[in-house]
Amino acid sequence: MFQHYAVVSCKCLFMMLTHIFCEFHALLERARASFEEKLWTGTHYRFDTKTSERVVMSDQLAGQCALLDRARASFDEKLWTGTHYRFDTKTSERVVMSDQLAGLWFLRASGLSEAFPAANVRKSLRTIYDNNVLKFGHGRMGAVNGFVLGDKSRAGRVDYTALQSGEMWTGVTYGLAALMIYEGMHEEAFATAGGMYNTLTQMGLAFETPEALYENGNHRSISYMRPLAVWAMYQAVITRPPAPSSGVVANGQTAKPVL
Repeated sequence: MFQHYAVVSCKCLFMMLTHIFCEFHALLERARASFEEKLWTGTHYRFDTKTSERVVMSDQLAGQCALLDRARASFDEKLWTGTHYRFDTKTSERVVMSDQLAGLWFLRASGLSEAFPAANVRKSLRTIYDNNVLKFGHGRMGAVNGFVLGDKSRAGRVDYTALQSGEMWTGVTYGLAALMIYEGMHEEAFATAGGMYNTLTQMGLAFETPEALYENGNHRSISYMRPLAVWAMYQAVITRPPAPSSGVVANGQTAKPVL
């Protein structure tokens, strides 16, 4: 049984690491990066919790649990800024990556509870929403991959240091929205995904959904498979239904109750 879950864990880790290098290959990451660290730690969390439910604690499992504890401590120590998780340990703390919590989304979709401080997760999602979403395309184009926070002397801006950092990815936006739902941020989730969906529909791309969208309206790679991540939102809503609400959400869209 232990060997079976070890194999499953290794396969999950391999697929997630492949996702890292295939997805954000144009972004230069130095030293420890939040995207990889969150996926890696999340994978070990799933492995440790699920295995410990089924097998007697062994030296090997105890070692894995100890490794997980060290990983979580290191993750927060090196990458937490107080408002979000840094892109990596070398990049300025002002850079916010919209997909920094991908590993937590993996855990939530797997039916597991928090592996990271809940307050940090909510703060990160709020930072992403306030900047990568609301300050990109007037909050109606989803979450841009990278955003540079402003300070007292300069305004925030989209990160154009690489091709992919200045793009909005449909799959990432749907995944981010799903995680927001899991964390109880339903209004922000549907404002994030709904803004992107409405924009793509108005552009005539509802049935040729692209991988990436730019703030100027250009797009890349139509009829892409990644938008199928919209089903993650459905799974999240089934898991954590929102309370009925009405009114107008933050980016001006009409909020309707989910029946």
